[in-house]
Amino acid sequence: MPPHRRRHALRRCAFIVAALYTAYAATAVAAASLTNVAIRSAASASTSLQQYGPANAVDGDPASYFESASNSFPQWLAVDLGAAYALDHIALFLPTVWGSRSQTLAVAVAADASSYSTLLPATVYTFQAGVNAVNLSLPSSPSTTARYVKLTFSANSGWPAAQLSELQVFASPAATSTAVATSISSTSTSLSAASSGTPTNGVQAVNVAMSKGATASSFLQSFPPTNAVDGDQSTYWESQSNAFPQTLLVDLASAQSIDRVVMRLPPSLAWGTRSQTLVMDGSLDGATFFSIKPSTAYTFTANSTSNAASVTVGGSLARYVRLTFTANSAWPAAQMSELEIYPVATSASATITSTAVSGGNTASLSTSTSASTATQSTISSSANFNSSTFITALSTSSTSTITPLSSTTKSGSISSTSTSTSAAAISSSLSSSASSVATTTTGSSSSTSASSSSLSSSATSAATTTTGSSSSPSLTASTITSAATSNLAPGKFVTVSSFLSGFPPAAVVDGDQTTYWESNSNAFPQALQVDLAVAAGLDHFVLRLPPSLAWGTRSQTLAIDGSLDGSSYFSIRPSASYIFTANSTANAVTIPANGIIARYIRLTITANSGWPAGQLSEFEAYSVIATGSVSSLSVGATSTLSSSVSASVSSLTSSSISLSISTTSTLSSSTLSPTVTTLLSGTSSASVSLASLSTSVSTSLTTSATNTATTAATTVGPNAALRKPATASGFVQNYGPSNAFDGDPTTYWESTNNALPQYLRVDLLTSMTIDHFIVRLPPALAWGTRSQTLYIEGSSDGASFFTITPSATYTFTANSIANSVSIPAGGTVARYVRVTVTANSAWPAAQISELEVYPTIPVSSNTSSVATSTPSISGTGATVPYFRYDSLDASIGGGASLQSAANFDQSQTASEASGQSVISLPSVGAYAKWTIRTSQGGDGITMRFTMPDTADGLGLKGSLAVLVNDVTALSVDVSSYWNWQYTSGGVLQDAPGNGASPFFRFDEVHFRLGTPLKAGDTIAILKSIDDGIPYGVDFLEIETVPAAIPMPSEAVSVTSFGAVADDGVDDLDAFNRALAAAVASGVPLYIPSGTWNLGNMWVLGSPANLISGSLTISGAGMWYTKLQFTNPNRASGGVSVRVVGSLDFSNIYMNSMLRSRYGENAVYKGLMDNFGSNSVIRSVWIEHFECGIWVGDYSQNPAIIAQGLTVKDSRIRNNLADGVNFSQGTSNSAVINCSLRNNGDDSLAVWPSNYNNAPVGAGNRFAGNTIENNWRASGIGIFGGYGHTVQGNLVTDCFASPGIRLTTDFPGFHFQAGGGIVVSGNAVARCGTAYDMFGQARGQIDLVASGAQVAGIHFTNNALLQSQQSGVQLLGDAGYADV
Repeated sequence: MPPHRRRHALRRCAFIVAALYTAYAATAVAAASLTNVAIRSAASASTSLQQYGPANAVDGDPASYFESASNSFPQWLAVDLGAAYALDHIALFLPTVWGSRSQTLAVAVAADASSYSTLLPATVYTFQAGVNAVNLSLPSSPSTTARYVKLTFSANSGWPAAQLSELQVFASPAATSTAVATSISSTSTSLSAASSGTPTNGVQAVNVAMSKGATASSFLQSFPPTNAVDGDQSTYWESQSNAFPQTLLVDLASAQSIDRVVMRLPPSLAWGTRSQTLVMDGSLDGATFFSIKPSTAYTFTANSTSNAASVTVGGSLARYVRLTFTANSAWPAAQMSELEIYPVATSASATITSTAVSGGNTASLSTSTSASTATQSTISSSANFNSSTFITALSTSSTSTITPLSSTTKSGSISSTSTSTSAAAISSSLSSSASSVATTTTGSSSSTSASSSSLSSSATSAATTTTGSSSSPSLTASTITSAATSNLAPGKFVTVSSFLSGFPPAAVVDGDQTTYWESNSNAFPQALQVDLAVAAGLDHFVLRLPPSLAWGTRSQTLAIDGSLDGSSYFSIRPSASYIFTANSTANAVTIPANGIIARYIRLTITANSGWPAGQLSEFEAYSVIATGSVSSLSVGATSTLSSSVSASVSSLTSSSISLSISTTSTLSSSTLSPTVTTLLSGTSSASVSLASLSTSVSTSLTTSATNTATTAATTVGPNAALRKPATASGFVQNYGPSNAFDGDPTTYWESTNNALPQYLRVDLLTSMTIDHFIVRLPPALAWGTRSQTLYIEGSSDGASFFTITPSATYTFTANSIANSVSIPAGGTVARYVRVTVTANSAWPAAQISELEVYPTIPVSSNTSSVATSTPSISGTGATVPYFRYDSLDASIGGGASLQSAANFDQSQTASEASGQSVISLPSVGAYAKWTIRTSQGGDGITMRFTMPDTADGLGLKGSLAVLVNDVTALSVDVSSYWNWQYTSGGVLQDAPGNGASPFFRFDEVHFRLGTPLKAGDTIAILKSIDDGIPYGVDFLEIETVPAAIPMPSEAVSVTSFGAVADDGVDDLDAFNRALAAAVASGVPLYIPSGTWNLGNMWVLGSPANLISGSLTISGAGMWYTKLQFTNPNRASGGVSVRVVGSLDFSNIYMNSMLRSRYGENAVYKGLMDNFGSNSVIRSVWIEHFECGIWVGDYSQNPAIIAQGLTVKDSRIRNNLADGVNFSQGTSNSAVINCSLRNNGDDSLAVWPSNYNNAPVGAGNRFAGNTIENNWRASGIGIFGGYGHTVQGNLVTDCFASPGIRLTTDFPGFHFQAGGGIVVSGNAVARCGTAYDMFGQARGQIDLVASGAQVAGIHFTNNALLQSQQSGVQLLGDAGYADV
């Protein structure tokens, strides 16, 4: 995680550049273009909130912002420019994702930070959503010269505080400024401001118009306006003839401070010389335009290489640039081949050919630098220096960080990082004994020599060419180019060695450079692997970090390996250090892959100079373009396979590696995308499908080399076909293909009769290495013995199939327990599996009750905490300490049976189970048993169960026995007191009757064993008492319970005020007195192990006496400290938080006796009301309340909102309504890494209600949570506001409800275009419904524009699996915008 700011290092760099600037080029600067002189200057403010300090307004990062204290206008923000400047104009920015708002402010300036004079009076400035920038023109006469600029805010329509993300002050140095003389002399020195936008040493500034949206007043066919922004000077836009004036407009997507504009026509000599007369205008909103340049005739002269006119703009702020043409001397129409727009740069660049530096002590450095071409530079230096002198050298466009020499060790360092793709990035370590170093960088390779062992230097290039690794598969061909196709990695599966909550692995393939993966800290090495789904010939990789300037410059040391099968790896790139430099628009390195073929790409990170963890925001992998035949395929350490290839490599053995081509294909695509399976050791084989070469040739391949490798240990994973999408060539009514994948061996697929052959196909949803298949028929003796002749095929794309097993006849014999055959797959890789039946000895049709597909997985990967019935989508869901043992993992007996809800039948209790399967224990002796997997044992057990309700709705009491290794360990009390609700037409009731439908049929109980379970042990749940109650078990979760947390030394304990654990007596009075003492003393309150009965609501403060400052309440751990609220009546339990400071509430389990919503008026939440600022709720377990956590102020008017609340690492389950609801203006708050299960209404929600004049809620985040078995509303609900993020969550098995919904059903603030709500990288499985509790169909993602428009929501890289109804559904007549 990057430090919040890098101000000190950046300002030190700015100081060095400024020193060189004043010494060498005081006069040159005066003539330079306008520059933002406020960037990274000293800033101050009247007040500011934590993390939103004034420096944020001048850090160059538009996402960070300054915010003053609330409700205390006026507020001011001031910046010290460091010197007096002639001010031209000021630009103000807010984050682009924010909604529209206006701020009233005045501008004052001063020369000495005390005597300010008003420059602009208080004026209302409107920040429009999507632009969020305003331009303040300053008086031109008299000119304004100042060093200090101060903004005074008096109002903000969107928030009760002053807010600003960037304050930009554009100026040129005042005429009275003088250079500060230093003892620096220079010969042949060239230094210029990068703000001119001109190339420096061949380095071109960034054209921000490239590929942006372009429109025109008219155009001829084949000459559209998009030609003017396509980067190709030979194509062009041309308007209709004889119809001047004509306009060309480009939308830059965001407001830019524009330095210069370059207009181009085709360079062909046929274009000759012509002039075009045009006006250049700008706009921030696309509606209101202002003049950038008046009408001018520009001359274009073609010279075969160029044909352009350049216009210096001087810092005009605009998002839209419009050219209006009124004349063309050579053709009666407007014409433009390229319109290039270059923004103002805020750094300086230099080329120093010879510099002598002296001063301080005796020290000298001579440096020579030259850039011969745009892709080549030669750098040499020699140094002798002494004492504490420090020096620097700049190479092309670069910034330098200097560490002064220690007077004791006489050693130090210089780090110079190039921002150019063509210049070397130099990192040198120098000591006082060093005499010389020479580093030569040519193109993309480097060599270094040093005359002293104590002096080292290295040079790297942004574009490096290597010959590849001889120990890895690679393609070589004279006609294959090393160009790149599209990025293969977006949305692919990612696994990592570790990750922090909120920074999941899926972030590296979500296409969003602002999100990122981060590993655990101080735990190198760390690994990240991306499965590209198919093997491909790879051209290069791009690794990215967030471009925000706050990330500064850092290096990460990493190696890149590849694999064809996910188990045997070869080197793609050896370990090397790569430098990432943030420049607000990019922060990336490019690494060549040289045509190596791989499916799995693994990065191993061993060091990070900027943070003690692995970090990556985007991983991109680009395949090579093939334009002809492949001349050779190299595999292994010394093996070479000479060939002429067009189709596929059919087999490969490890002993002698002989390959041959079995087929020839005619291929249509220009992209090389081989599909490669198990390669290297043992008896493995491989197939390579070069399915997209552009030509068709035949081939033969031979080799004499041998190849050996070590294969990682593997095991067989669970049935991957369970409940996956299925199709068939035909089927008899009621015997559809889904029966073969429902986990129930008594149901079956039967094809159309008398029509063999017939096939059954399953989509496994991702490619995997398959170990074997099991094909089943019903076990009932009535099925007898029969044989079926069949063959099995596989496919990676569902279109082209290959043979896995040839046709064979298999015998099935029913014995009342089983009726199956097992068929080896030989390690074949496939996503789609198709079984074709050609004969059946007992019936004229194909019949299969279960087709099970078992993949090969590494032993280490068998550690998932997600149930086998739950899709495990890499990078989604919470990281939890327990391991799931699902109903499908159990062996059953004694009359137990597996019950399933086919087609999500809501009348079946199993429809509310995980994966819609539950084990029924109907009678004495019925049991379910699980075997403990390696490293997945423990002593803490959570059991999800069901049992019947009673007629009065108060539930039954019962018990189940727990057996360990077939010996009774304990008896667990269970009850249906808390579960079971009923609805008729959406109206809720607590007891059955009136034709109401049941739901909320499951509950949980957790308990501890005396001895932890270890690998190989068994645990069984047994119905041991004849109580007439049928039970059901959904799953067990097993974990190792950590030790109890002792009382902090400075804390006070509730036991000191009379509370006694486990005595059944109300402890509320003692808790209140302990709380008062903790608040008065400013110390934490501790609640030890035990059950503490509380007879009413525990109120922390009150509306009239809000607690200020910091309050900490903690327990011994969620398995040890239990708060039991004993009063079942409305408003008689839970914790009411009345805090305006901050609360830290942790390590506690909370339960209640509430079992009714009391007509939506229970007022009985686990935690509710005022949470102040930056509060944290962590490691809590809350169940059996109306809601888990409800954040909203219903007592004060205007409402006091919560800011910066974080709920993390918690379990919020089995509540009657919402899990967590951020209401009443709650903003910048988050729920991270939590388990939310079996909650009514929404498990997670943002509802910006405006009750009691609450403001709009903004900037909330739900990230990395697992949400299961939600009922009635949705897993995640967003009902308005802006700037929210829903990312990396796993939502499964929602009952009668969508997984994610965004609606305008509720009163309050709704959505707005440009609101920047992001729903990204989530996985939703088995959600949506044909009938919700109001009789409506719902999608897995459900949008309803009923009360108002749904707008400003962006969905990216979300996985929707096994939908009950539609994947995505849009309803309502209020409309949609920016979705």
